[in-house]
Amino acid sequence: MAGIHGERLLMSDLEHMTGIGRSTIHYYIRKGLLSPPLRTGKTMAYYRDEHVRELRKIRRLIGRASCRER
Repeated sequence: MAGIHGERLLMSDLEHMTGIGRSTIHYYIRKGLLSPPLRTGKTMAYYRDEHVRELRKIRRLIGRASCRER
C-alpha cells in the first residue's frame, strides 16, 4: 500500500485506510469537502496522504455533529 511520505494512493487504498466507501468519497469531492485528486485519465485518479487526513477530519466533524443532535 502506498501513502507513506507523499506517495500516490489509489481509491482502494483510500477506502482501506479511512473505512469510507468509494461513493461517499466521490460525494465529498463533488460537494467540495475533499480536495480533488490528481486525475491522469477519465477513470484514473491518484490521492495523497492529505486526502486521508481530510477524510478523517470530515468523519470526526460529522461524528461531533451527530452527537450534538442527540
